[in-house]
Amino acid sequence: AGGFIGGGSCNLIHTTTTGVANTIVGGQCNCICATIAPYNFIGGGCGNFIDALTAECSNVIVGGLANTGSGTLSGILGGVNNHINEHDCSFIIGANITSTANCTTFVNNLNISGSITHGNAADGFIILTHVSESLNFADDTAAAAGGVPLGGLYRSGNVISIRIE
Repeated sequence: AGGFIGGGSCNLIHTTTTGVANTIVGGQCNCICATIAPYNFIGGGCGNFIDALTAECSNVIVGGLANTGSGTLSGILGGVNNHINEHDCSFIIGANITSTANCTTFVNNLNISGSITHGNAADGFIILTHVSESLNFADDTAAAAGGVPLGGLYRSGNVISIRIE
């Protein structure tokens, strides 16, 4: 009762009659343990585990290896050894990451092409704490000596610079 497994091998959904609509499609040795929680999904991968024993629902793991999820409305996209630990609306993309907060996306590295906006563009701010607290260099040569990589940000007083040499 309460689940659908479509393909794969050694996949398991452990649930009660109230933990309906849990799904595993493909993969190997994936498990959803959802006593009363509905709408959890694992798509492929190997050794992935959703632990939704109470009211957690709507978690998703797509692919990957040895990922675990427990929270509400959270997800892991691929990777290996990622863990959402009872954080709601949290997402992981990458490898060997453990969630530490609700409503947060965790990644190993992020390459953004385009713009970053926050809410209303008029009140959005990007705070460069690492740059403002420690990376103060006179020029590119000093920044290089201080370990700033090519393309990295540093400051010279109140001026933000990009290391290009």
